Amino acid sequence: MGEPKDYQYLNQGGEYTIANVNDAEEFNYTRRALETVGLVSDTQNQIFAILAALLHVGNIQITATRSDALLSTSDEALGKAADLLGIDASSFAKWATKKQITTRSEKIVSSLNQKQALVVRDSVAKFVYSSLFDWLVTVMNTSLATEEVSRAAKTFIGVLDIYGFEHFQKNSFEQFCINYANEKLQQEVCQLSFH
Repeated sequence: MGEPKDYQYLNQGGEYTIANVNDAEEFNYTRRALETVGLVSDTQNQIFAILAALLHVGNIQITATRSDALLSTSDEALGKAADLLGIDASSFAKWATKKQITTRSEKIVSSLNQKQALVVRDSVAKFVYSSLFDWLVTVMNTSLATEEVSRAAKTFIGVLDIYGFEHFQKNSFEQFCINYANEKLQQEVCQLSFH
């Protein structure tokens, strides 16, 4: 798989470890938690394959030519991502660097520049990641919303956002991350202030 520093989507912060956190132990906790909500080992492996594919998507090299973007179908990261996602690498390479406009009478295909193609690459990764997150939330909610749990209301997953009281019909992955980060910051402030 590689080290965090090897992946564009992971190496932007410069720190790869968190003090007093055992990644292997946390991974085992995550696997057991996923099993608790009904995700068997094969499904978990598919989830991890998708996540690994997204790390490779971030490493796909898109270069600039004189007038447009170039993505080689022999790019190693493209090949790994395509294999893990079960998609055609050539098609991904084509549509990451081109756009198609359909009019009444014809389809017009034009090339994207490097900056536009990088946005496409990253947007695909974000969409897949967001869709996976939404699916996981649905699976967890379905698992936890049994009739007996609803009556007893003893089991739930929640993240408190102490800085705001917004209520959304559907929280996005980004909003979840913001709320989670705010909660972690609040814990740090309290710990530093009161200990």
